Amino acid sequence: MDSSALHSLLFLLFTFFSHVLGGMDSCYDEEGVPSRCLPKFENAAFNRTVIVSNVCGIPPEDYCMQTGSTRSCHFCDALDLELNRNATYLTDFHTDEEPTWWQSQSMFYGVQYPNSVNITLHLGKSFEITYVRLKFYTSRPESFAIYKRTGENGQWQPYQYYSASCRKMYGRDNKGFIRPGENERTALCTDEFSDISPLTGGNVAFSTLEGRPSAYNFDQSPVLQDWVTATEILISLDRLNTFGDEFFKDPKVLRSYFYAISDFSVGGRCKCNGHASDCMTNEEGRLVCACEHNTAGVDCEHCAPFYQDRPWARATADSANQCVRCNCNGLADECVFDAEQYRSTGSGGRCVGCRKNTAGPHCERCRENFFRSLPQQSCQNCKCNAMDPDGWKGVFSGGHEQSLIWKEGEVYLLPYREENGFYKAPDKYLGNRLLSYGQTLSVSFTAELEELLPRSVTVMLEGSGISVTANLYSQQETYSSLERTPINTFTFRLTEKSVNPSIPSFEFLRMLYNLTALHISNAGGQNYTSQLSRVSLESAVLTYYNMASHAPWVEECTCPTGFTGQFCEHCAPGFTRETPNGGPFSPCVPCNCNQHGTCHPETG
Repeated sequence: MDSSALHSLLFLLFTFFSHVLGGMDSCYDEEGVPSRCLPKFENAAFNRTVIVSNVCGIPPEDYCMQTGSTRSCHFCDALDLELNRNATYLTDFHTDEEPTWWQSQSMFYGVQYPNSVNITLHLGKSFEITYVRLKFYTSRPESFAIYKRTGENGQWQPYQYYSASCRKMYGRDNKGFIRPGENERTALCTDEFSDISPLTGGNVAFSTLEGRPSAYNFDQSPVLQDWVTATEILISLDRLNTFGDEFFKDPKVLRSYFYAISDFSVGGRCKCNGHASDCMTNEEGRLVCACEHNTAGVDCEHCAPFYQDRPWARATADSANQCVRCNCNGLADECVFDAEQYRSTGSGGRCVGCRKNTAGPHCERCRENFFRSLPQQSCQNCKCNAMDPDGWKGVFSGGHEQSLIWKEGEVYLLPYREENGFYKAPDKYLGNRLLSYGQTLSVSFTAELEELLPRSVTVMLEGSGISVTANLYSQQETYSSLERTPINTFTFRLTEKSVNPSIPSFEFLRMLYNLTALHISNAGGQNYTSQLSRVSLESAVLTYYNMASHAPWVEECTCPTGFTGQFCEHCAPGFTRETPNGGPFSPCVPCNCNQHGTCHPETG
């Protein structure tokens, strides 16, 4: 392919990618709607750092240019500003009338297969590469290869091979191609650019997407998105082209064969995954994307902090895939993406560090042992999962009450007249406890030594004229160590099956509706060897808004005619108690007002 044809190819490539990917310098449209945006298309190699493994002039040397039947000889000195051919000339600005070029040592110094010369371009960050172009000042090599990698310590991946003997040099078929369904990250080999002619000015242009079946579906091809991504480009010059006259080892002939490149261009864009229209140098001197769409990272490769409500995605022509802010109800400043939560609810942002005693993926509910009746209220401590000195007393036969001794969160009850007595619970454990039916009452005692812990405890409940007891036995192994205080916990469920004497469920519920006493036996005994340390009663709270956490054990009744309320405990309008002030267990009957008014639901 001649020079004009190569220039035509490059023009077509540039035009194609400018048309497909260009014109996207704003990340939002005229109405402020997010849209895909891309940095400018540029020569990513221009004035960038290039490292070469070989350069002429060390030591200073003569070299001769092949010009057909004659040779013009010159001098190279790497330390002379006028006579050096250093790597900076690979990516500098120059014209065809006043060319500059990098040049290797000649064959006289052993530059020939199997000794390769490497040229490494450092781009500074990830770029999406459209083409790599080399313009040779001498004849093009007989064999060379282009490699790329996507990280400073990553593996070099072959991009393209060029050789007059592809199979022998690189183990590849000449002019191979990729069929649909095959690996599109495969480097091909061609002999198209491996003639010794022209002796100067020959071009080689490699298009990263040419011949790749998914090129026209690039947005949906992660394989090709990875294929075009590079942070570094390596040119490996493996075999010089010669006329065969080097066989006689004539120094003048050997000095006329060397590698020389006048231009190294890499067409592409700073990679920002469609979330930035510009790349800039940060405070650390590194090239980074100026990310939009609530994204962050050197390549806008992840969502910004607190924008984790859906998974990060690359922007496409159809969708900007903007990252979405987490919903923490103003109660957290940090969140993480939870894939399982996203799959089940469509909202993946899980809030971290919820404030004001809240919890849940969106800080939408109260944390354990806290409650609120309305959503606008703050969460309050239930104060029923640990000992609180307010209201607890000791009680003995005859109703004699006695104050308790509190010490470091534990409570002591001193015996009275040879009687151990009971701990008497305060009012917050009493009243209407229907919402605790079937739930757990937990009582814990501590002692200085494991052997002093009680093995049983008695709980007494009273309400609505009904009194029952429950004898509890520890169901767990006691434990003791240097770090932990010995403790024994007793539990039972508030049901009619757990108490003595056995009573019908209706009677048990009637007792819970108006619980007037909760007594716990003084298991410490005469020597108060153990102390009550914790009392927990599970319950629920009636609210008038949807909560994330429900109490599945609470029944919701469908009331018969004349009754209303969660448990049908009230008379409906137009009905009153059959027995005035008979309470919730008295039937409701129609009012008898001769259609001249309504009646009081309790008195008639």
